[in-house]
Amino acid sequence: MHILVPVLAVALMATPATVQQLPPGSQAREARLLSHMGPQARAFIVREGIREAQNGEASEGVALAAAHAYGPTLGAMGDADIEALAFLVMMEAAKSSQDDLKSIMAEVKAVNTAKSKQRQALADAAATKSRLRDRLDSQGELSQSDSMQLQMATDRRAKAIEMLSNLMKKMSDTQSTIVGNLK
Repeated sequence: MHILVPVLAVALMATPATVQQLPPGSQAREARLLSHMGPQARAFIVREGIREAQNGEASEGVALAAAHAYGPTLGAMGDADIEALAFLVMMEAAKSSQDDLKSIMAEVKAVNTAKSKQRQALADAAATKSRLRDRLDSQGELSQSDSMQLQMATDRRAKAIEMLSNLMKKMSDTQSTIVGNLK
């Protein structure tokens, strides 16, 4: 008999320092931009961000295309900066991916806790050893699925954060160019 050790156990033991964080200043920028948004624009941002995260195709181009396509229909938001709208969509996608990741990790932690309890019961009850091993093996197969889901969610979140960072740099470069042109 072999016990599968999921890749995900490594992710559960990761320290907060090893988990990719949102770019510095992104949350403050998000709060500042959202303070100027109406409910219709906020609903659009949440809807598009969740869609981006679930598709696993989060990219600056897709967010910009959505902002261009739907931005003008948002009333007061129609005059807003499309890059700012795309930034907010990507920010929402990153947060949605993070929520998915936390949910999957909680499920995996519950499975690992159940496995740990079953291993202890296995050591304590030699008479039921075979039955418990069979149950443990079947849960090991579930761990492979959970591990795949965790890896996919981690990849989606990392991609969304990378896009946010690129977008923030682009916005900063644009602002620097504008300021330089004004001088």
